Amino acid sequence: MLESDDVVFIARSSPEKTQILQISVSIGGRVPAYTTSLGHALLSGLPDEEFGRYLKSLKSHSDRMPIGVRDLKASIEKARKQGWVLVSNVLT
Repeated sequence: MLESDDVVFIARSSPEKTQILQISVSIGGRVPAYTTSLGHALLSGLPDEEFGRYLKSLKSHSDRMPIGVRDLKASIEKARKQGWVLVSNVLT
């Protein structure tokens, strides 16, 4: 779920055998929404006004972010249009 600027994990499921890199996040764990594909997907569902407020809140610390606010906005807009999102190489 999206809470403030973070994704909060309230449930999780993963296959027993996986061939891809898996990041371990426990229930209750938090990550900044701009860093994950799940965060981008959740942000893409926000109404425009609420998403605008989110972007404004990031501008105060955008110099410490691995993705620029402009690139984040473009990613979210793309996710809205295509209905899915892929995030690569965005780290906290």
